[in-house]
Amino acid sequence: MGKTVVSAALAAIVLERREPVRVLKPVQTGAGTDDDAGLVNRLVGADVALTGWRFDLPAAPAVAARLEGARLVPAELCSWVLAHAGTGTAIVETAGGVAVELSEGYDMADLAAGLGVGVVLVCRAGLGTLNHTVLSVEHLRARRADILGLVLSDPGGEPDPSQETNPAELRRLTGLPILGTLGPMPLEDPARFRAEAARALGRALPDGPRIVPPTQN
Repeated sequence: MGKTVVSAALAAIVLERREPVRVLKPVQTGAGTDDDAGLVNRLVGADVALTGWRFDLPAAPAVAARLEGARLVPAELCSWVLAHAGTGTAIVETAGGVAVELSEGYDMADLAAGLGVGVVLVCRAGLGTLNHTVLSVEHLRARRADILGLVLSDPGGEPDPSQETNPAELRRLTGLPILGTLGPMPLEDPARFRAEAARALGRALPDGPRIVPPTQN
């Protein structure tokens, strides 16, 4: 759904306000080919992103850890986030959707609830988003996570008529605000990326320090 791009966009907005920000990726899977922290740093033009545990296998964190002979401990994940959050805004990017497990019986929604932070749910803009988003919101609420709102992510491609009606339907079905819509982003031009981020998501972050974990449905 573009969690890393949304994380970078939110971080760019905070930096533009001349406020401190951290982008924290507690777990990176598929680390042999993906470096989300590196992408964020390149897009925002500053070293603000950190990664905790890294696994080469492109799989759910609990699965990747098990197959690589490791184990993720929820208390250690939370402690790592809090230790690196700093004094400004911390944006915590999950690895997968809200029901993806970090360890057996402990998933991304549990992490958000355990940290006591506000959740920005990244949703696809087009067809299929109603079902996926409603189920994700219900799962987060079942874990008593605080959901700030939704960001719609549109990577481009073939026109999808449902994109015109989806925002209103999502607001009706979830009772949550749409914080912004991020269209295809100029990832090869960081300056343009930052300008587009401010235009699309500037109102997604209120003033003041906070910890916000973008998750995807």
